[in-house]
Amino acid sequence: MSQEFTPGIYTLFNKTAGKVVEFHIQDHSVSAGSFRPGELKQQWEFVPVNGNFVIRCMLPTAGGHCVYLNFEGDMQGGQTVGASTQPLSWRVSRRDDMIRIFFSNCFCLDLDAHSRHKIQIVQCKEQQGLQLWYPSWIGPIESSPNTHQAPALQTITHVKSGALLDLNEQNRRSVVCYFANHKEPNQQVYSATGSCRYIRSFAQKWKCIPNGPDGSLVQSGEKSFGGEPLYLTVEGAAEEGAAIVASPFPVSWNVRRQTSDKSGATFRLYWPGTGLVMIWLQHEGTPVRLAPFGKFGDRDLWRASPL
Repeated sequence: MSQEFTPGIYTLFNKTAGKVVEFHIQDHSVSAGSFRPGELKQQWEFVPVNGNFVIRCMLPTAGGHCVYLNFEGDMQGGQTVGASTQPLSWRVSRRDDMIRIFFSNCFCLDLDAHSRHKIQIVQCKEQQGLQLWYPSWIGPIESSPNTHQAPALQTITHVKSGALLDLNEQNRRSVVCYFANHKEPNQQVYSATGSCRYIRSFAQKWKCIPNGPDGSLVQSGEKSFGGEPLYLTVEGAAEEGAAIVASPFPVSWNVRRQTSDKSGATFRLYWPGTGLVMIWLQHEGTPVRLAPFGKFGDRDLWRASPL
């Protein structure tokens, strides 16, 4: 039976090999190494976010930025785990004194059986000891701005038109805008006994989660149909005209605030490392897209307002 996992700072020992998960500051890689008491590169902070965890290394980069357990590539199995400034959401399942660390429910953290050095993402196997980790307690979560204390839900309004940023409820991927008179649908939820109740949609609710010195993850109030958190990103290459969508893979947008008043903060969202901003051309129900800053005037301005 799965047990609740306590947020905090841990060193992760592999059950079979006895090696620990460690971060290498030179190239941001992650591998299994021999335990060394007091080494920050072997200490990982499990920070709760919406029922899951982001996993932060206690050793920052040479530039002082936080890094999080992450991986690149499609989920086909065998992807090498590394660390980056973009956090991923992981699910932790505890049984007795061991944990299994899941991504997308069917993939989990694994120590490669051949090298006993590479840490990877593979399909979960119930009896596989290389996928089990002993969390050695070090201490509670640090009370710092980098621990991702959950921000409040808010609406994001297109300043020029007054329309609200909205996640398509039918596919949980398309990101569009609707005006205030557009009714958010309620969701039907059935209990184990077959009774039905309705809950409010969170398609027009968002969280801006600080990440790095000038970036933020923009997370939807809704989750995917598989229960994963969803974040703003782009469809395909980040280029002019690319549609902005919601995905389980977060991106740290560059947020440049313009004004702040009692109605909320006005800002532009830049795709990281570019001059492309998030815009909407005021056709209700059409996608939000990337465009060069200034090309469409102030149609790239947005306002975040608390609920």
